[in-house]
Amino acid sequence: MLSNNLDLAENSIKDAQKRFSELRNRVLEARFYTCDCFTEDIGNYIEPKDYEADLASIQFALHYAFESEDKIRKLLSNVSAHLKEGGVFIGTTTNALYLKKKLSIAPDLEFGNSVYNVRFEKKVCDGVYGQKYWFYLLDAISDCPEYLVHFPTLVSLSKEYGLELLFKKGFHEFYIENLLKGQFKELLFVMKVIDQEGLGPGSEEWEAAGN
Repeated sequence: MLSNNLDLAENSIKDAQKRFSELRNRVLEARFYTCDCFTEDIGNYIEPKDYEADLASIQFALHYAFESEDKIRKLLSNVSAHLKEGGVFIGTTTNALYLKKKLSIAPDLEFGNSVYNVRFEKKVCDGVYGQKYWFYLLDAISDCPEYLVHFPTLVSLSKEYGLELLFKKGFHEFYIENLLKGQFKELLFVMKVIDQEGLGPGSEEWEAAGN
């Protein structure tokens, strides 16, 4: 099996290469590329050029593409061009409805707790693209500009590129439904989401995870 891995940040690619090299009993071949999947054709980077994947994955990054229509279209074009017929595209992203609800009840343009902080440019965010906010996550992300994902637009644009929505669920609901399933519980422990006693995120981490 072959895994092509792309990221705009060269340091992130180097970190990923290092982590992969330290894995034991590797079951696939991995290749790593520094590339902007939102503005460039990934076919100019990956090998082989006609590579088609069974699975395409974008984790906690899709919302950056909603800076503009051109960027989200380029992302979907890249996915569609290199995904096999019947292949699956999975991703995790922010919940715009949840963020807008939190903003609506906040006394000003920001909200959060000791774990995270979200700061908007304006109180009303009704546009489709370029609805910017800044996100801080303790020990991970420092005041990074992000963009609200207009999910109906994501679904409709995806259809234009031959992609059909099969599954959508919030983090809280997905976590609760799968926590007690053996393979998922073991993975959550390895990822340090739960401890040896099976205790999960605290209230502030739970809030930071959205809904």
